[in-house]
Amino acid sequence: MATPGLRCRARPATLLLLLLTLLAVGRRLPLVQARPEKPNPRASLGVATRAEGISLAGHLGGSSWAVFAQDGYAFVGMGAELAILDISDPTQPTRVGYAVLPDIVQDVYVLGSYAYVADGFAGLQVVRISNPASPLLVGGFDTMRLACGIVAAGNIVYLATSSSGVRLIDVSDPTAPVEIGFYDDSPGWSYDVAVAGRYAYVAGSASLRIVDVSDPRAPFEVSVYGVPYGVQAVQVVDRYAYVLDPYKGLKVLDVSNPRTPTLVGACDPGERSQELAIAGRYAYIVDSDLGLRIVDISNPAAPAFAGYLGTPGIAMAVSAVNSLAYVAASDAGLRAIDVADPAAPVEVGSYVAPSGPWLGAVAAPGGARYAYVADGAGMQVLDASDPITLGQVGHLDLPGGPLDMAIDGSYAYLVDGVALRVVDLSNPVAPALIGSCAGPQGAGGVAVAGGYAYIVDHNTSLWITDISDPVQPAVVGSYTLASRTDDVAAASGYAYIASNDSSGVHIIDATDPAHPIEVGAFAIKDWYPSALSVQGSYVYAVGFEWGGILWVIDVSDPAAPVQAGYLDMPAGPHDVALEGEYAFVVDSSIWIDTDLVSGGLRVVDISSPAAPARIASHDLYLSQYQYPERVVVKDGDVYVSDSTAGLYVLRLFRPTNRSFFPMVHR
Repeated sequence: MATPGLRCRARPATLLLLLLTLLAVGRRLPLVQARPEKPNPRASLGVATRAEGISLAGHLGGSSWAVFAQDGYAFVGMGAELAILDISDPTQPTRVGYAVLPDIVQDVYVLGSYAYVADGFAGLQVVRISNPASPLLVGGFDTMRLACGIVAAGNIVYLATSSSGVRLIDVSDPTAPVEIGFYDDSPGWSYDVAVAGRYAYVAGSASLRIVDVSDPRAPFEVSVYGVPYGVQAVQVVDRYAYVLDPYKGLKVLDVSNPRTPTLVGACDPGERSQELAIAGRYAYIVDSDLGLRIVDISNPAAPAFAGYLGTPGIAMAVSAVNSLAYVAASDAGLRAIDVADPAAPVEVGSYVAPSGPWLGAVAAPGGARYAYVADGAGMQVLDASDPITLGQVGHLDLPGGPLDMAIDGSYAYLVDGVALRVVDLSNPVAPALIGSCAGPQGAGGVAVAGGYAYIVDHNTSLWITDISDPVQPAVVGSYTLASRTDDVAAASGYAYIASNDSSGVHIIDATDPAHPIEVGAFAIKDWYPSALSVQGSYVYAVGFEWGGILWVIDVSDPAAPVQAGYLDMPAGPHDVALEGEYAFVVDSSIWIDTDLVSGGLRVVDISSPAAPARIASHDLYLSQYQYPERVVVKDGDVYVSDSTAGLYVLRLFRPTNRSFFPMVHR
């Protein structure tokens, strides 16, 4: 199966698009241990469920980068989740089960009772799917490189691993995959691989390479077909290899003699071709800019453009079966497209998981529990009573696309780059927009305290808005800093602003909201705070300094803030939340020298602000391209949102021999 270029292909234009997408929102890597073979009543979680006092309780969504459809099911990579969708009715794809994996799903191939996943920096992951409602992660193999594309034949998995060629892995025992051979002579990166008979066809950054794998322990190259822009994906049917050039489209090679592949036909249906699937007389190609393109290959010597359909999101991967094409479309989820008439394809269904980056809060009105998630489409309301399912119960379209959210009582306050929006949450099933007012241009951060909303614009401005009447919020004051305004927290008439530059944390006296004034600042050389929270007389701020640091700042005298304590963090911290005597820090994976340190959740005991101590950790993913946007805590349940990896729900528990976590009361 092919691996779309926006995931792990190293073309410069592709990497630039990846970085823009993310901004708009060495050592052997640790293996995730296989789950027990005994079924678990919370079985949809595919990773080891407990780590140092933290259990993974649920997951939802993420960007859709991979899809494999067969036998009434679509196996979809959605962030760090392999989601299994029932597509027996393609107009209503429904998630019936899922497994959470250690990194972002790049590609998936299904054979028999197992799904084989190219899982980014986590290498190969093997998921048992004999019961689609309860998939189980049973084994894995660490490739030490970015796993991009995958295919399986017999008991052998062929894994394209970016800069490390193709690994041949024996999965006759799925719980203990073993590498038995490798092909590593291809210059540049290996993106995709197909297998037909005794040959493997390797798509790489400069060519298609044909490798004899009749002895999987000693594969050897038999021929090379150069492609100036590289090969993004490859499929082989009968005597033909269908090769996807990212900029020049489809090329058809006659490989009846694998030692002398010959070009027999070509068709360029788009500009940024990502992946292809072959079904019957048609090739289905996804283009990151243009969506689904269909090419008639009934005459391989003269492939002809047959039809197209634009898709929302960024089209990343495609699988075709029974006159339907299923397109993985990044943040637009899975799109089901009827291609019975190739000249006029039509979308008939979709599945989009509501798991945007901005997790505002988790509230429990009336004894129920809801998670409120904001993304480019507006606000989603999730039933968080059962973290395994996280079913959507409400939705509100909002103009502009929210960039941050704060919740106070029964109201949500969202900023979208130009305005503050106030949403009534008293009926979670039907949230209602009840008020709005102008905000600073680029408004992207908000905190609420004492009847006021404090808004920063990721530039230099702080605006203060009176929200005592939620229907008619009104700007009452503003302040311009001499440095960036990246995050804001507020308490007792003061606003605390993190500037992601060397100026550190700024303290604004807003006791007179109409005339706010900076009264103090806290800065450390080479420390760039990105997020902060306040509790009592202390501000807890996180930011990068190589591996990252949590600083505890005593602000009892706002004019003279001082360091109370600090804690080195293992990776790159992005957000911090507080509950009781604990700080919850989420961090991204980060390269330190030649080591890739996993990102995840860190729990810090702050009962002594002078000596914060990390007491629990749970690694969530390995990818160097993803980072968590937000962490929220409610009664011991921790919600971590990542626009690419998805929404995680983690639960703190009290080990029998320790008592550092509060018990969760329900």
